[in-house]
This record gives sequence, C-alpha cells and structure tokens, in this order.
Amino acid sequence: MALIEVVGVTPTGLSFLIACVLLPFESEEGYTWLLRKLMDIVECTHVNRAIESQALLIHTTVLYKYHVLNNPETGWWKVINATSEEDFNKAWSVFSQKWKRLASYVSRTWGEHAKKFVLCYTNDYFHLGNTVTSRVESAHSLLKAWLKSAHLTLDTMWSRIHSMVEGQHSKICKELEDSMSRPRITHRLFSLLQGKVSTKAIEIMEDEVKRGIALGIGLELGCGCVV
Repeated sequence: MALIEVVGVTPTGLSFLIACVLLPFESEEGYTWLLRKLMDIVECTHVNRAIESQALLIHTTVLYKYHVLNNPETGWWKVINATSEEDFNKAWSVFSQKWKRLASYVSRTWGEHAKKFVLCYTNDYFHLGNTVTSRVESAHSLLKAWLKSAHLTLDTMWSRIHSMVEGQHSKICKELEDSMSRPRITHRLFSLLQGKVSTKAIEIMEDEVKRGIALGIGLELGCGCVV
C-alpha cells in the first residue's frame, strides 16, 4: 500500500497536510480518483495543475525542476529561467551548440515537457511561486517522523496522523493571529487590506504587481500570473 499525502499552503506560507490516502499502488487512475474525491470534499470544480516529482501521471503539471536542472553549467539555468520565448530560444541555441550530446539527451527526454518547467511558460499559470515539491518532501519527512514505522495498524496510523494535524492546526492559528497584527504596508494600493489578509499574502501581491510592471503588462489586460 502507498501512503499518499496532499499538502497545502496557508496564507502565512506554512505547509500543512490536507489529506492522506492509502492506495494499493501509485498509478494515474489512483491519483485521478484521489483528486476527484478531494475536489468533492473541498467543493472545488476543477484542479488546474499539480506539482509532482515522479512519473508524468498528471498531464497539466508544473514539473519539479530538480530533475531537469541537475547540471553544473550556467547555460542550463539561462534556458529554464528565460523570461520570454525569444530569450528561451537564444539560450537553448547557445546551450545546444556548446553541449551537443547533453542537449540531444534533454531534447529526447524533456523536450516535449518544456512548457512545464521553463519560466516563460510556467509564468502563464497562476502558481504563486509553487513550482517545486520541496514543501511536499518536507511534509513527508515530518509525517515519517510522526509515524516512526512503516508497519502500523490502520488505527495507530490514524491516531498519529491526527496528532500531527492537531499540532499543525495550533501553529497555523498562532501564525495567522501574529500576521494579522503585524502591519506591513509598503504601498498605498494595499492599505485597505491592513488587518484583513496576511502579511505573506500582501508580499505575494506586491511581487505580482512588480512582475507585471517589469513585463509591461497592465493589470487590466491580465495574464496567468497576475492577481
């Protein structure tokens, strides 16, 4: 049996466990069932994308960059961090000329998935910076520390997971209270949000506004990454 975790992010940036499920084995069918059940519970009509680090089980995915940036050359960073298609094509041209064999391998294995990890494409999606699975890995390590064993009865497993979630809930409540009471308004655009949203949420909105200005995108036009 595979223990699958679904991890969320609070308005203050903390990770928390949304759900756990035991599946007979990991498969596209299993993940699809899990997402549908989760959507029913949280009354969500659709899931735009997910971040995953194993096989390409979910097609509308922002790929975990770790698997495709294990390369010491800065040329590769220029490829995946290109902010426009023009920059991407230029960086790829330089990279493929300098490291032909490596470029050939990347084209065969990752080429068709470029739009799922290259910055100029992933920024078309509203992901608020969640493009890696480090949160999930951290949450998985925490869960393993609570479980302490891979051989547990269902009731023991449930009890330990419940205790972990209770601890997360207490921490989340404290973080939310602290965030709402700490003023951090650097732009009058957000002055009406004082005390109504978290400091982290304001920081994210500020970053989105700055990114839109840097790209020359008016907020009235909109794009996938604009709040």
